[in-house]
Amino acid sequence: CFKIQVYFYLESKPMKKISLILFSFIFHSGVFSQAVNIDFEASSPATYSTSNAVSGWTISSQTATCTNSNSWTPGSPEFSILATPIISVPYVGTISGSPLGGNNVARLNYTSANSSRTKLAQTFSVNSTNAVLCCAFATVLEGNNSHICCEATSYSFLFKDQAGNVMSCYTFSSSANPGCMPVGMTYTSTQGASWINWLVKYFDLSPFLNSIITLEVISTDCVNSDHFGTLFFDAQ
Repeated sequence: CFKIQVYFYLESKPMKKISLILFSFIFHSGVFSQAVNIDFEASSPATYSTSNAVSGWTISSQTATCTNSNSWTPGSPEFSILATPIISVPYVGTISGSPLGGNNVARLNYTSANSSRTKLAQTFSVNSTNAVLCCAFATVLEGNNSHICCEATSYSFLFKDQAGNVMSCYTFSSSANPGCMPVGMTYTSTQGASWINWLVKYFDLSPFLNSIITLEVISTDCVNSDHFGTLFFDAQ
């Protein structure tokens, strides 16, 4: 995963005109098109409660239950953009800077246990410049053995095709219950919570070139309101 900077050195007016025409062609033809504000660097650190407050992304929320529901409320009372490092995170201490670089990361759900579920979503067209999506996340999941899988604190990454169907091979999720964690997933356990201070996952989207997909990132408290699940997220 990498970022590209393009520089034009203009030595004369004719050259300036040619360069501007060339840049306009590249921009409008979509050669450098990519997901909008995927790394949150275009958003100032702040609390964002409305659905479209963060450029390129949609924020929504619902009450956590064991029944999958497609009923989401626009916006969330527990979403913010934070500048790293983030200090005094329960169980973890300090969340360091994202391994993907930059200063800003998103936070879904806070450290109050109230059966909150927050979703962050972006829909974009896959092309040759963004066919590998890098996702970095840090998480704290309270209640290691307190609930069955569907009741426990959790997080998930969902990819959907342009018809809204879940691309199951790309779905990634985990809950605080050790029996519901992905094979090979390693957490640090502290006083009844499992946590990770940054992990990077890579999603190869090249089989879906020239198609539209949606990424949904979801963080969930336990359904009984006695444990919180919070997720820090970055992408590139």
